Amino acid sequence: MDPDKQKAEGDKLYSTLSETEKKELEEIKNKTMKKAKELGIDNPIGILDE
Repeated sequence: MDPDKQKAEGDKLYSTLSETEKKELEEIKNKTMKKAKELGIDNPIGILDE
C-alpha cells in the first residue's frame, strides 16, 4: 500500500477511537519502545522500513 494512503487510513481509524482506547494504545506504544530500547534497538519503526 502507498505510504501516504496507509498513513491516511491509520489517521482515519485512530480518530474513531475513544479517549480510553487512545490512552491504552499510547501505553502499549510506550512499553514497546521501552522494551526495544532495553534490547538495544534504537529505532524499532525503522526495522519495518527495511
